[in-house]
Amino acid sequence: MTTVLDPTPVPPQPIRHEDLARMRRLPTANIADAMQRLNVCDSAIQAVWPGATICGPAFTVLTRSGDNAQVHEALKHVRPGEVIVVSGGGDTSRALIGELIAGRAANLGVAGFVLDGAARDAEAMGEMGMPVFARATTPAGPYKNGPGALGRCVAIGGVAVRPGDLIVADADGVVVVPVEDVESVLLAAEQVQANETRKRAEIEAQRVAAGGAAAPEGPTEGGSGLAAVDHIDVRVPDLDAAVTFFESLGLQIRRRLPEARRSVEMALPGPGQVVFEIRQDDSVDRTVVDHVAFRVAGTTEAITALKQRGVDFTRENHLVADTGRRVSNFLDPGQGRWQLAE
Repeated sequence: MTTVLDPTPVPPQPIRHEDLARMRRLPTANIADAMQRLNVCDSAIQAVWPGATICGPAFTVLTRSGDNAQVHEALKHVRPGEVIVVSGGGDTSRALIGELIAGRAANLGVAGFVLDGAARDAEAMGEMGMPVFARATTPAGPYKNGPGALGRCVAIGGVAVRPGDLIVADADGVVVVPVEDVESVLLAAEQVQANETRKRAEIEAQRVAAGGAAAPEGPTEGGSGLAAVDHIDVRVPDLDAAVTFFESLGLQIRRRLPEARRSVEMALPGPGQVVFEIRQDDSVDRTVVDHVAFRVAGTTEAITALKQRGVDFTRENHLVADTGRRVSNFLDPGQGRWQLAE
């Protein structure tokens, strides 16, 4: 007999579409840091296929271990964009969902599943692109007897999840952002990401400046020819939003480049600060560092010095028409992009 504790889910508080779009550009690690490492689900709950990501409000399901009667019921109520979050007691002996439920959910526009339990048909769900995070996979199917409930506060991997709380998941795991904290956590996480982007660029710049890009065996004559970090090229999906954010960090606009370039140069106040060129790029869905540029007194001499150190250039002495500067590009062993600018 099927027993339903509460068949009617509680309508969740909506999250603004623009906040969801910005959250999708953030890794879970930055979001977790912004929440002081709280609200992070048990690390055993991971994607069942590589590359799966989730970002959306929770539709909560409580079920008996190994039973998916309420998951079927959830498909009658879930709304497009929501994440079905199933509290299954952490049991991994039977799969709570498989290919057929995932296919029905995909047709309904469900953003993904997070299961405190197991799943099956992982390869098929990957092929259809349905993100699923679970404690395990198993070929064993579920019971369909109940009991269970929808729209309750549930526990997922040691974290309380209420209807409408924001679920974000990627290769590192699953985090839960309380719906009332979404805006404050978003701002804090974006600041964490910006700080890490800056630190990462500084570390890479120091490594290459020290000859770490491709140091040859044996000593070389002379220096690398690099004088200083000239600028860091950052690609963003929304230039206006990025400028507003960097201004909130204290950066100031140095100049707006020609309209066709769709970019702004920004830096912290004071002389000698590294310049960030913030550039609109419609091909990205999150902020990325495109390249770091070094200032050199003489491009030819610097190219020669770096070639002696084993650096291979992809472009040399290229004249950039809208800035009038000559640049040369090279890659590091990890395919990171670097540039020399006169």
